[in-house]
Amino acid sequence: MTYIIIVTTSIISYLILRYGFGMDDPETFMKSMGIGVIAGIARLVYKSHKREQEIEADAATESSTTTASSTEKTMKQTDNNMESSRTGTKDLCLQLLDKHGIEYEQDNENKDEYWIEYKGERMYLRMSNERPFITIFDTFWRKYPAENLEMVSTVRKAINMANLNYNGFKLLYSFNEDSMWLHTSVFMLMIPEIPDVEIFFTETLDQTIFSHRAFDEVMFEVMKEQKND
Repeated sequence: MTYIIIVTTSIISYLILRYGFGMDDPETFMKSMGIGVIAGIARLVYKSHKREQEIEADAATESSTTTASSTEKTMKQTDNNMESSRTGTKDLCLQLLDKHGIEYEQDNENKDEYWIEYKGERMYLRMSNERPFITIFDTFWRKYPAENLEMVSTVRKAINMANLNYNGFKLLYSFNEDSMWLHTSVFMLMIPEIPDVEIFFTETLDQTIFSHRAFDEVMFEVMKEQKND
C-alpha cells in the first residue's frame, strides 16, 4: 500500500514539474504534496503498529484462556484421581474392625450389613462405600410387659426425654407379641479424613452401650417424679 502511494505521488510530481497542469506555482504544490505523502506514510505506519499490538493482545488472551482451561482440567483430573483412590466408608469400617480385633459377619440378605459382637452386645452395622455415613443398630436390649399400660406410658416418656437430653444416639421401641422392646440406633459420619478416626470409630460404637445407661438414668427420674405426684 505504501509502495503504491509513493509511486502515484512520484508520477503526479513528474507531470506537475513537466507540464504544470494549470498550476501557477508547481514548487509550492509539490511541497504540499510531499507533506501529504509523509503524513499518509506516518498514518500507515501507525495503523500497522496498532494492528500488530492487537494481534499480540489476542494471542496473549488466547494463551491465557488455554492455560486456565488446562489448569482447570488438571485440577479436575487430580480431584477424580483422589476420589477414586479414597477408601470408602464400608472398607474403612472393616479395616477398623479388623484392627480392633472385632469379629464381624456379613448378613446373608443385605451385603451392606454386618453383625458384630461388641462389649457383650450383638449389634449390626449398615455401611456402604457409596455413602459417607454408617448406621449402628443395637436391638432388643431391654423389654417390658406390653399389657402393663402404665409401664408402657412411663417407658415412652423416658425414651422421649432421653432422645431430647442426649446426642449421639436415638432410642426406639417396638412391640413383639406380649413385650415392649427397646432398641438403639446411631447414625454417624465415617470417612478417612476424620482426625483420629480409629478412636472416633470405637467411641461411636460405645454410644450404643452408653444409651442403655442414659435410658436407665432418665427412667429412674421419670418414675421418681411419678411417685412424688
